[in-house]
Amino acid sequence: MSGTDGSDVVELRFSNKPLTDYLADRGVRVLESVVDAESATFTLSVPDTVDVRALFESLTARYGSPELVAKTERDAAVRTERRYRSELTPRQREVVRTAHEDGFFESPRACAAEDVADELGISPQTFYRHVRTAERKLFDAVFDPPCE
Repeated sequence: MSGTDGSDVVELRFSNKPLTDYLADRGVRVLESVVDAESATFTLSVPDTVDVRALFESLTARYGSPELVAKTERDAAVRTERRYRSELTPRQREVVRTAHEDGFFESPRACAAEDVADELGISPQTFYRHVRTAERKLFDAVFDPPCE
């Protein structure tokens, strides 16, 4: 079979689950991948809940002998962001995300609180309560980060 640019098109089927699916099933995100004739290099984001050593061992057993090039710990800002996100309820996240996407936090505001509240199907008072609670949690996470 030939591609539209004259190149050959090859369809591959793996007996093992593809690496990206295998990683995704474990909560690991592929941030970057570089593939050339000799190798494939992946930059991964591994959640705290995943034991990196165990992940590496499972990859070795399944796909051969990968080489660990580098391991970098997340910095305090990322830990603070994770803490902030985990403290918000799903509804608070939805309200704040919608307000952000609609331009509520811009100066001058791109939309009124009433418009965002109406879009979310809540009263303006409920909208403001969610926003103020999320702001308080954000500032608590920024100015009083946990000791780790």
